[in-house]
Amino acid sequence: MSAVVHEILLIKGDPVAAPRPRVTNKGITYMPKKYTDFKKAAIAQLQEQWQGEQITKASSIVLSYVFSRPKSTPKKRTERAPKVTKPDIDNLIKSTLDILVDAGVLKDDNIVHQIRATKHVAGIADDPHTQISIISQK
Repeated sequence: MSAVVHEILLIKGDPVAAPRPRVTNKGITYMPKKYTDFKKAAIAQLQEQWQGEQITKASSIVLSYVFSRPKSTPKKRTERAPKVTKPDIDNLIKSTLDILVDAGVLKDDNIVHQIRATKHVAGIADDPHTQISIISQK
């Protein structure tokens, strides 16, 4: 079976993980403002970039999360470094899949059969972002 390698998509800014829904005293559930704001901005960015038709076939996704470099990071460390602190990578993946579906790139996140994800702290020349590569079956 042949595969289609789609253009690489980029979401600028620090990645935000999918949080648990919050509940008010009256039992109304909602998502935190930081997440909903990030999600709206990310959907808009992906809709600008995505020119193809919605993906409906089994797909494999490669995700690369790059976070802002802390001010305390020594200047001599110029390369990306693995990020081993919060947010958890599974919550980042959930957030990204939700955004891909809401932006109309994927029909549903259940078509994803394989995911490879990494998270790093930015190198000296990097800006924070999420890079998304999708390979789908024809």
